[in-house]
Amino acid sequence: MIFLVYSSKGSISSHKLSEILEIRQSTCWAYNTKIKKAMREKRKTETQKEDEGWDSILIERKLSPEIS
Repeated sequence: MIFLVYSSKGSISSHKLSEILEIRQSTCWAYNTKIKKAMREKRKTETQKEDEGWDSILIERKLSPEIS
């Protein structure tokens, strides 16, 4: 689902996702919303040259190391 949303630049509908993936439309809507939010947040924090593709949305990176 992440690949489909990312490759369509967020323009794919939850109905179309439901049809392609054969899962409930409400499930597609919920995840589609979360994926689009992650894409927006990533766009805010990254420079243009750092675009790593759709799989980078899966990995949440910490900006500062944890101090024990």
